[in-house]
Amino acid sequence: MFTALMAAMIWQLNQPIVYAREIPTKEKVMQTIRYVFPSSVEEKMIIIARCESDFQPIQSYALNKDGTQEKSFGIFQINIDAHPEYKKEELLSSYEYNIKAAYEVWMKEGLKAWLDCSKDNKLL
Repeated sequence: MFTALMAAMIWQLNQPIVYAREIPTKEKVMQTIRYVFPSSVEEKMIIIARCESDFQPIQSYALNKDGTQEKSFGIFQINIDAHPEYKKEELLSSYEYNIKAAYEVWMKEGLKAWLDCSKDNKLL
């Protein structure tokens, strides 16, 4: 027999693990993005952060082709397979670190680093 308790346990298992030291407000995340990125792209980066994580310090829900969970973390969903210079724990626990990492990725790759969100929101 399937009970409400079993349903609640399954729901909890499917939720992302959040390691953040502080769960920032959307306003605080947007303010930091505006501070870090040049004014020419700050609104685009806010759209990307909303698309990628809804401003939450989470691990991606996306699956790779082999069925494993994608290793993308934090506000900007920085993929540590593509960017091994960044640490998973810091990407999840510090939204400032995640935004600064996103800035560095953007400087190297532009908006194409977030291709799906950039295309979905007609940013490219």
